[in-house]
Amino acid sequence: MTEPNLCPVCSKVLKVQTRATVNLDFNIAILDGISINLTPNQAVILHTMISIMPRMAKTWLLMDRVYGLEADHPSEKVIHVHICRIRKKIKDTNYKINNLWGEGFHIVRISKGDS
Repeated sequence: MTEPNLCPVCSKVLKVQTRATVNLDFNIAILDGISINLTPNQAVILHTMISIMPRMAKTWLLMDRVYGLEADHPSEKVIHVHICRIRKKIKDTNYKINNLWGEGFHIVRISKGDS
């Protein structure tokens, strides 16, 4: 029996049907059965977004997950570059990354007719 998907903030059970996984050992995402090769940083970002789906991943959270407490981490704009490249890689799947400028990003599952 699998454990329910818990919100990392409030620990409530998230009622989300997702067919998305990210293997951080091999940097591969599987979205609706489609295998996608990712860089290590892209894998961490996508894994974080999927794990808190449908909630938004704040930019600071993604920076923390990718760069941790490094004193000389890059600008937050690098997250936008990673997201742009992830979007290109997942364009043939039923998933889309939306953003709220200045806040963060969230991944959503779309139907074929949506854009």
